[in-house]
Amino acid sequence: MGKSASQPIDLERLLASFPENPDALLAAMRHCLDAGLAEAALRAAQAHRVARLQIRCEELEPLLRAIAAAAPSCATEALLLLARHLVRWSHLVPAQLTLAELAARSLEDETRVEVALLQARTFLRQGSPVQAHHVLDQARRAVRDDVRLSLMLAELALWRGQVVEGRNLLEQLPLGERGPLAGRRAASIALSYVFDQDGPPALAWTARARDAYAIDVPPLVTALEVIALVLTEDLDRASALTTGLHLQPLASGFGRGLGEALQAFVAWRRGELVESIALGEPALELLDDEADRTVGSLLANAIARAHLGLGQLRRAEELLRRAEGSCAASGMQSLGTACAVTRLLLSAARGEWSAAREHARAAAALCPRSPCVSVESSWAGSDLCAPDACNDSVAALAALRASEMALHRGEWAQADRAAAAAERWYRRSGAEHDRAQALLARAESLVQLDDRAKAEKLLAACEELAGRRHYRMIEVALLLLRARQADRDGRI
Repeated sequence: MGKSASQPIDLERLLASFPENPDALLAAMRHCLDAGLAEAALRAAQAHRVARLQIRCEELEPLLRAIAAAAPSCATEALLLLARHLVRWSHLVPAQLTLAELAARSLEDETRVEVALLQARTFLRQGSPVQAHHVLDQARRAVRDDVRLSLMLAELALWRGQVVEGRNLLEQLPLGERGPLAGRRAASIALSYVFDQDGPPALAWTARARDAYAIDVPPLVTALEVIALVLTEDLDRASALTTGLHLQPLASGFGRGLGEALQAFVAWRRGELVESIALGEPALELLDDEADRTVGSLLANAIARAHLGLGQLRRAEELLRRAEGSCAASGMQSLGTACAVTRLLLSAARGEWSAAREHARAAAALCPRSPCVSVESSWAGSDLCAPDACNDSVAALAALRASEMALHRGEWAQADRAAAAAERWYRRSGAEHDRAQALLARAESLVQLDDRAKAEKLLAACEELAGRRHYRMIEVALLLLRARQADRDGRI
């Protein structure tokens, strides 16, 4: 009896000395369980959140389940804490099993709502929006007028392609400007602009989400910020954020595959295609292990774009079909826009312009508000139409596509001017694959204008960049351009 009474004192001393140390928390929890103090072990886990969030699921799950078995009065709290931890670390399959255990219990309204929200978010990640909607409807019938359920239903509308409707619902929710719910709403509105591929408002709403949370900003906000920075082509800031995730994977709160997926996404946009594939392909396997179809679909599409840039069209096709299959099976139309654009570019790379125009129409129908989709779809239709108001990254894309169309029409001087504007932006932003495309367009226009000195300088710069980054399709185009130049000079 005396030994058991001394245990809380030892526990307090240990955790007071190392309040954010996960090993100290694990040792304290095991010490309490060995002493028959299951409730004290649970309270320690609840009180030391920073330490707990750094513990891997494989270590924390046995302890929380032991607490639930040893102290039935604490079982619901222990299992709910476990479910939150599994979801945070993207262990989606065991998370669903734990949540199903909880849902089968007699729960208070507050707990019932939290379980339903966790189930819905997990189903959504697994590509099952219908099941997500079902658990939310069940919770609404049991617990009326809970704003958290309304917030999640609005998020669900975004994923199902009802972007404007979902955004309007989110903006109407009475959540104020501060606190976790206001932060979640701001993050969801940022997501709606990500689906529209509109970087500046997405970035502005991620900043509002950070302000609303103030502390303990969830990984979702960081992920959205990275994507928004990529959309605006602020690639150095995006790289800095993902480097931080790589250096501190435990503190970041990102589950298996998510940090690597973001790094692969940024590397793709920087034109580091080989590196993107090296990061992304293993991350896809990790996401597959947890049946994470939502992030897996987005990542598969990005890696398909990387393979396309390297000229590996067959592998790009395989990954794109995988992403398209996930979108079709899940019914989450908002994921389909990126796939439609990649399908358009793949068809164009094969010279299948009739198919490219068909995919352009599909992309425009899925996302009529996206400035990037507007440029790509109008380019495929040979009727380039840049949005009236667009940011620098969209203007650069429009200039690149305008240069390619001018080359096709034989308007060499116009092609050079447009490609020069695009190249300046891509050089500043660090988007090297797009810069190589702009250099190629400039070189071709100057070869046609017979400006040999400038053409030679641009050809050399493009050859160096394409060779260093293994842009095979651009290297082939450069060889053909060199051959054309030699033919015009009579150097058969």
